[in-house]
Amino acid sequence: MRGSRQLSVNEFSLQVVRPACFAVVMLAGGWLSSPVSADELATAREHLRRGRYEESLEVCADLLKSDPANAAAGLTRLHSLRALGRDEEALASLRSAIESDPGSADLLAELARLHWDHGRLDDAAKAAAAALELAPDQLRARLISADLAAARGQLKEAEDGYRWFVQYYNRIQPTAAEDLLLVGQGAAEYARWKSVSQVFDFVVNTVCRDIEKSDPLAWEGRWLAGSLLLEKYNRAQGIPELQAALAINPQAADVHVLLGESALDQREWSKATSHADAALAIHPEHPAALRLKLDVALSTDARDAVPGLLDRLLAANGSDQRNLARLAAWNIRLHGPPAPERWSKLLEHLDHIADWQVDATSEVEPVFVRVARQSPHPGVFLSELAGWLEDWRKFRLAEDLYRRAIVLMPPLAQPRTGLGMLCMQTGRVDEARSLLDAAFKADPYHLKVSNLRKVIRVLDDYKAVTTDHFVIHADSQLDRLLARYAAEYLEETYADLTAQYGFEPPQRTHIEFYNNARGLSGHQWFSARMVGLPWIQTIGASTGLMIAMTSPTCLERPLHWGRVLRHEFVHVLTLQQTEFNIPHWFTEALAMRAEGTLRPLEWDRLLAERVAAGKLRNLETLTEGFVLAGSSEEWNFAYCQSALYADYMVRRGGEESLVKLLDAYRRQQTTAAAIHEVFGVDLAEFEAGYRTYLQQLVAGLEAVEPREESQSPAEIQRAYREQPDSPEAAASYAGLLWLAKKRDEANQVALKVLKDHPAQPRAALVAARAAIGAEDAPGAVEILERALDRNAPRRDILSLLLELQLAAKNWEVARELCELGQQKFPRYPDWWRGRAAIALELKDRAGLKTALQSLLPLEPDDPIIRLKLAEFALAEGNARAARAYARDSLLIDVLDAETHRVLAEAAVQLKDHRRAVQEYETALELKPGSADWNYELARLYAADQRVRDAKDRLFEAIKHDPQHQGVRSLLAQLRGEE
Repeated sequence: MRGSRQLSVNEFSLQVVRPACFAVVMLAGGWLSSPVSADELATAREHLRRGRYEESLEVCADLLKSDPANAAAGLTRLHSLRALGRDEEALASLRSAIESDPGSADLLAELARLHWDHGRLDDAAKAAAAALELAPDQLRARLISADLAAARGQLKEAEDGYRWFVQYYNRIQPTAAEDLLLVGQGAAEYARWKSVSQVFDFVVNTVCRDIEKSDPLAWEGRWLAGSLLLEKYNRAQGIPELQAALAINPQAADVHVLLGESALDQREWSKATSHADAALAIHPEHPAALRLKLDVALSTDARDAVPGLLDRLLAANGSDQRNLARLAAWNIRLHGPPAPERWSKLLEHLDHIADWQVDATSEVEPVFVRVARQSPHPGVFLSELAGWLEDWRKFRLAEDLYRRAIVLMPPLAQPRTGLGMLCMQTGRVDEARSLLDAAFKADPYHLKVSNLRKVIRVLDDYKAVTTDHFVIHADSQLDRLLARYAAEYLEETYADLTAQYGFEPPQRTHIEFYNNARGLSGHQWFSARMVGLPWIQTIGASTGLMIAMTSPTCLERPLHWGRVLRHEFVHVLTLQQTEFNIPHWFTEALAMRAEGTLRPLEWDRLLAERVAAGKLRNLETLTEGFVLAGSSEEWNFAYCQSALYADYMVRRGGEESLVKLLDAYRRQQTTAAAIHEVFGVDLAEFEAGYRTYLQQLVAGLEAVEPREESQSPAEIQRAYREQPDSPEAAASYAGLLWLAKKRDEANQVALKVLKDHPAQPRAALVAARAAIGAEDAPGAVEILERALDRNAPRRDILSLLLELQLAAKNWEVARELCELGQQKFPRYPDWWRGRAAIALELKDRAGLKTALQSLLPLEPDDPIIRLKLAEFALAEGNARAARAYARDSLLIDVLDAETHRVLAEAAVQLKDHRRAVQEYETALELKPGSADWNYELARLYAADQRVRDAKDRLFEAIKHDPQHQGVRSLLAQLRGEE
């Protein structure tokens, strides 16, 4: 995620003077001195406030035609022109008006604002100074003067300029909406400079509410409140404020931009783009909307779109430090940063840039020089650039920028917050603590800062397990065992994977498991740890320097947590090894291969559909499948294609080709250059071979059930109304009724279909389930048998029929159904589960073992299968196999006492005395009531001459089984030895 999006020192005031804000019509100070129609002027003003800009212009034109000196109509026209982005017309009108009335401070302030919006800082300063000379309390000119001081690095002047608004409010107590809006903007900026959180609260809850009371059509008050709330990541309150503003003025471009920025923070790319487009449809060159659209392109790596958007943005405002930060970010993305020594010296020279000799070959240095000549304290530029580099995991560069921003512009909160979050990303929790504490003291309303401080407090309660290569942090009560066994597994994984990739991280990798705590779920804590907010869709993640994960002990479903750790540690290796230059698709491909599991069945269906439709991504667009995924299906197919690209590479160049490609990325090669280097062909030829490979793969897939036709409930109902006699339409409608829990009605519709079409599958499923609910299993079997086509069976029909035959103990019929399922759908586990159930009932040990072994790769997250196979191996005297199965089971359910017991018995057979003691102790910790386990542990203690411990275990065993002969015998023996 990007670093803090908190508004910068002058960012808020930059935003509030965007063109759409010219909806404010100043009625104070004699602006209605001309004898005009109040009704017509009110109509023009309402059109403006409601976003009906063209209508407002028409009314103003009529007013000015009858009275060219009508100042209020002229100002309303000006605001309407600017809201539509017709700034050249607005500028011409302003200049003409100022020539006619050179003593108008308000017109000069409007001229200053127009120049400011376009980055003409000198012109804006002259106009603002002229306005203030005429009227020292001219609010707009005051705000722009303060903004100019901040933009030029005049820190004391900027601070005094923003403080003035607080003093003005206390002195004047303004009540007009337009005055309150400007005071609120200036006061909020002062609160940022001086870290006075009470002022934020005052602006949101008093000033913004008073704006609304003063003028219900002043949507800017809602906009101001929403912007401040979103600045603190308070979407729950901020979004409704903005929606309320849009309800007044649907054409408020600034509101669309803020909603888009909020969507961007949530990685809702299409929604962010829609809001940017909505703003640009109103104002075609709206700087903030262009910046938002550029941000989407940069975030999604849409490289073809970036240059054009950058050009438009810099043409709109080439002085805004935020815009120049994006230019610098893009140049670093394309050309890399200056060499480390030169980079450090460049940052050191920003406040005396005249001493710097620019490298003529650099694309990056001229941007820094351009900014530094404008301001010797470019904190906004440095912080914004740091945020982008942090997004792209250039952590060292981002940290340098944050630290320099803190030195050059101490009042700016953004770099301190950003640096604290970066320290969390890189696993430096202690350093993050002090930074985030200071940030919270300055701004207790910042939701991400608050959440991360809470995460740190949770981590403080955790215990760390340190190994040679890892530090595992986990709840010392709930996850003590998880931390111990994870440490052991990770060390084994470390040797395997570092040898495979030929790389070792230079420092220990920190692993954090988050369990339920303080009223929040483990997943909420994990999410807050990674992004500062309580929800992300994964349960494990890596920044490349650390790994965090929701504790598997608090998940509702079992999960092979060892596989997740292995996956995430591959990210650590590949990202660090390539200095984060590896494409997203390739690090995911390598991580998935490391898991060693079968390709998910859902991927086969997606693959068959997408290959047939030609809807495939290539290596240049595949990362977009992760970043732009609008659905879990798109996300899954991005994983699928990534894994298959790696498979194709291995098929073409062997396993070593993956390592060679990784090395090419380490040397900062592009994908096209890396493919040519490793495989000796250009990218187009490689892609053609990949597509042929996919076609061959799809041709060899097992039968993939077609997706049910995707229809909305309304479409299903309409189809049934229009064609009630269509068996397909009626069956779909029956299914819809069943899902709506209208079971009787659903059954009636389904039975009507089956009367003439007994093999209609969807109707058969509804009717069979209804029969099961009525406890008529034989009737359900009869319905399903009529619907089952044994030459081309539907899996859902076959699976439900098998379930019923197993329940009825019709073993031969069930076995025949299992064989049919294995033949038609070999990668589904249902049939082997059925075979296991039959073997268990018939006491067919060999059949049960075969079924369990077949289930093993099909059910990667089932611990019971692995435990049962371990018990089989133990009974057969194969302790090594028993240990392997049991340890795999433990990587799913570390808290299962039986698994630890099997590991203990395997260790006894393998003469691993220390391990046997450990596993029996763990088993008894989890399940203390077993006399047999206490007895076995006592025997091990006795062998170690730990007589007192052995007796304690024997006494404990007697509590649960007073007649246990082994216990009594060993106890007598130990007493005799005393």
